Amino acid sequence: MLFSGTGLFNLVDLVTLNVIGGGLVVDSFATLQLNTANLGSDGFLQGDGPLTVNGTFDWTLGTIQGAGDLLINGTLVTGTGGTRVLDGRTLTINGQAHQTETIRLGGSAVLLNQAGARYELGGDVNIEISGGGSFSNAGTFAKITTAGISRVEADFENDGIVDVQSGTLGFDGAFTNQAGALVQGSGTLDLSGAGFSNDGIFSPGASPGILSVSGNYYQSAAAQLQVEVAGDSAGTAYDRLQVSGNATLDGDLTVSLDGGIFPFSGSNSPSLPERTAAARLPVCSCRSMTATIFSR
Repeated sequence: MLFSGTGLFNLVDLVTLNVIGGGLVVDSFATLQLNTANLGSDGFLQGDGPLTVNGTFDWTLGTIQGAGDLLINGTLVTGTGGTRVLDGRTLTINGQAHQTETIRLGGSAVLLNQAGARYELGGDVNIEISGGGSFSNAGTFAKITTAGISRVEADFENDGIVDVQSGTLGFDGAFTNQAGALVQGSGTLDLSGAGFSNDGIFSPGASPGILSVSGNYYQSAAAQLQVEVAGDSAGTAYDRLQVSGNATLDGDLTVSLDGGIFPFSGSNSPSLPERTAAARLPVCSCRSMTATIFSR
């Protein structure tokens, strides 16, 4: 079945949409809005058929359950309303998601942000869990627009980019930064409640800037800390990773020198353990983690 045109298909109150068989496709200019109040067996988006949204899915209120594929190839938004629950189902983002209200995962539900997709937390909103759930990110997962706090209670696996542009992004479950994955930004990453493992890349700042870590920081032998140096002022001329707790450091430090800067002993710029390599190459890879770009 196809919802086409430029209109709005609105599920309200105790309406249940049961998608079965060959499924349902929402056309690229159409909007499907879920705005239901769950009572007993009524007021759900459910079924074992696939639901593909090429337009806009406005998740204002209600519970999504069932077993069918739920693919957002267009845009997911969370309109102002009550509780949004993903219960035992996988919601796959292939396009973009703008979350401005809290979403709750239950029944081992999965939020899957695919490669090339973008998932934004646009306010002080959370991804909660009630009965289990996880978030798998292969695209870009960004905390934007506000100086407040957003928390991810679900286990989070990063195979793409986590971008903490502003405010605080906190993780309360397991946070795994896989090999080749990137964590960047100039906000605060709260790991104080997380089981954190890091085989990937941390890149503080936004050319340049300071990325703060609240809690403990771990960097495995496979991991990498990437920084830019273009002067002697932390946050404006060179990057800094600032950790409030304990730091377990291994792996590589990769320093990009901008503007002809070459730090040397006695200067106000960060010290680099391997000055000879830095003099020959625009990027210096250093095994030692003694540079002043890292602080507690």
